[in-house]
Amino acid sequence: MALKFQTNIPVTITFPFTTGKEAQGKFGMQYMYTVEVEGNKEWIYANEMLNKILQELPLRENDTLIITKIEIGTKSGWRIVRNGVAVYDDSDKLATATPQATPQATHQVYRPNKPTVEQLAKLMHRCLGAAVWSYQGTGADNTPETIQAIASTIFIAADRHGLYEPKPEPKPEPKPEPTPPDNQDIPF
Repeated sequence: MALKFQTNIPVTITFPFTTGKEAQGKFGMQYMYTVEVEGNKEWIYANEMLNKILQELPLRENDTLIITKIEIGTKSGWRIVRNGVAVYDDSDKLATATPQATPQATHQVYRPNKPTVEQLAKLMHRCLGAAVWSYQGTGADNTPETIQAIASTIFIAADRHGLYEPKPEPKPEPKPEPTPPDNQDIPF
């Protein structure tokens, strides 16, 4: 199934191959990439702009990227993150080109890589530890409210970038114990 990028929703994608297959689309040249999303084989159609960005990164075999189609006002662009680092981001360019503010979404946002409650709890625990660590030695009052505010800020940024621990692998079900043969039907 072809993956369609939804505006301002990051998608984690693994590229088994470094190039896409050229195809003429309704709006010009497109490049079909075979990709993996959450372990499922899918494909994306990259327009010429996205294809150029991917080739200039450069894209590597089995590269995992977080790709977000961003919109500010009437302008759109891309944000691409590799290993937690933004390697391409049109945000600044779009913000300076469009003076009006983008309306905030009033509906629940769909997240294709929705984390588990356990992943969110572990992330918050790490953010609390980071908040305490960053506040130590500053000489300022170390109040619970201040630590909570710092931890929440770190958590929101980490959540937006998808910096969770990997989902735990499901444990295999134990094999049933073999039952001994029934000796009732032995003829002697």
